[in-house]
Amino acid sequence: MEFALFNGKLYFFGQEKDVSIVFYNEEEEIMMDYDVNKIGQILTNLISNAIKFCESKDKIVVHVSRDVQKNLLVLKVKDSGKGISEENLPFIFDRFFQVEHSQNEGTGIGLALTKELVELMKGTILVESNLHKGTVFTIKLPITNEAKIVKTNFDVASQKRIKKLFYQKQTSTQKHQLH
Repeated sequence: MEFALFNGKLYFFGQEKDVSIVFYNEEEEIMMDYDVNKIGQILTNLISNAIKFCESKDKIVVHVSRDVQKNLLVLKVKDSGKGISEENLPFIFDRFFQVEHSQNEGTGIGLALTKELVELMKGTILVESNLHKGTVFTIKLPITNEAKIVKTNFDVASQKRIKKLFYQKQTSTQKHQLH
């Protein structure tokens, strides 16, 4: 699964705070039905929250794997930031909830929306956190293959750009070898 995180905004936000974002994908490919916009919004919400609560030199890891036995996609967003206190953990998915004395701006709807989106896709979201050590959000979504595969113009355009890029690299490599 490729996430268009490096579209600029989140990547820049992370760089601005000197927070590194690492993607770790255990699977080369997972074919499944999913809503690109919902997955994008979920990851955007979790990663932007992680960045907000990280300090300089902290790290965020986005981990993608598959639970073969239960036929689930597993997404984890783990940070080495401030963490969430035990007393606040039960409320973080409540709409408009914000941690008291938080210096970070927000509306308190990001995690509530994230949970709703996960549940719309018949998935679950869990959180583990240690104060001053970081937080891990784990999302599990059922892998289904019931929808018809449809190629969009975006898919075709992306494939053409990839082929063109590959061809240019191959051509430049050949030219280099000839000289």
